[in-house]
Amino acid sequence: MNVKRDFTATTLVVHRGKVLLHQHRKLGLLLPLGGHIEPDELPDDAARREVQEESGFNVTLHEPSPVWPLTDVRQLARPVAVLLEDIEPDHQHVDLIYLGTLADDSEYPAGSGSEELVWLTAEEVEAIEMPDNVRELCRYALTVLSGGERNDLLLRDGPRLA
Repeated sequence: MNVKRDFTATTLVVHRGKVLLHQHRKLGLLLPLGGHIEPDELPDDAARREVQEESGFNVTLHEPSPVWPLTDVRQLARPVAVLLEDIEPDHQHVDLIYLGTLADDSEYPAGSGSEELVWLTAEEVEAIEMPDNVRELCRYALTVLSGGERNDLLLRDGPRLA
């Protein structure tokens, strides 16, 4: 059987101790923001674009340290995980998982302009039904981006999307 594999970029956005999720239209599940990487698009640009398209927010990506001391090439923001997700028996997503924070630390965005968006605390992440991998990634994002013990990430400030 031939398996179609699409590359996707997902970003767990954390702001003031809460993680941003949205109600996925097709699956009916709370999931992080993300989507397909377009042809010729860089993965970290896709991560930023998907967040901006789905929420209206610009994000700064954070990545595992250290960054290699290479000066003759451009280094892209590195994902914290790469997942192989079964969509259908003959269709998979290679999902690059990024962590991000809002690019501007303005007032806490309550509704964010969409009823499909929800900001969850760590306690709410534990209480709400969601796939196990999403819960674990939310835990990790909240820990490292809220000043937790595993805060070993570097800031990667990328281009802003208009």
